[in-house]
Amino acid sequence: ANLPASDPDPRALGLSSRHLAYVIYTSGSSGTPKGVMVEHRGVVRLVAGNDFVAISPQDIFLNASSPTFDATAFEVWGALANGASVVLYPGRYLSTATLAQIIQDQSITIAWMTARLFDVYVGEGRSTDRLQQLLVGGEEVSVASIRACQKRHPTLRISNGYGPTENTTFSLCYPVPPDLDDQTRVPLGRPIRNSVAYLLDERLQPAPLGAIGEIYVGGAGVARGYLNRPELTAERFIASPFVAGDRLYKTGDLARYLP
Repeated sequence: ANLPASDPDPRALGLSSRHLAYVIYTSGSSGTPKGVMVEHRGVVRLVAGNDFVAISPQDIFLNASSPTFDATAFEVWGALANGASVVLYPGRYLSTATLAQIIQDQSITIAWMTARLFDVYVGEGRSTDRLQQLLVGGEEVSVASIRACQKRHPTLRISNGYGPTENTTFSLCYPVPPDLDDQTRVPLGRPIRNSVAYLLDERLQPAPLGAIGEIYVGGAGVARGYLNRPELTAERFIASPFVAGDRLYKTGDLARYLP
């Protein structure tokens, strides 16, 4: 009762957007867990004022990801920071039948699925009637699954989300058009708001149009680095050769620009 009803001034407490929001462990392709230090500004850039998903107070998010998976930051804070509701998936084991039942019973409007879960979900003929927006990713998304889902539910907005944990969940996003007939692979899309992406060669020079280059991502989502791994941090988080003071994360993924 003696405490003030208002929030304290974060600046008076010395807090800033550069303080840590969380440390999350990821193995990536190496198989060796590394603690990624994500700052508050990275999470804010993911969930507030973003341009890859439209979130309103009328939406109902599904949080089906494990708390140890960085998609949870998007599912939970993407909902709560925008006035939407969030439904927590019950139990420890993910079942497509339970998932479909929750989407139906709780009128879920926005959900995220890994590419493999999406393949199984669509392959089993599970319903997406309640969903309005679906984000898929984590690895390459099947064109056949996208087409099958669109055929069953043509009004559903599907997006392919790409990004490493080191750049706070999503870096690039591709809104899938209604007709994918002329494509054999689903593109990664363009950088989301407050993010940047480059395709660079081994000399850190931009790859020509159509040529293969390594993806480097930057912007407000770039993590502080790896916890207690200064050498690995220096190897993967580099100073931007294009913008003074900016940092880029070396993803190790290869890509090329499409027209």
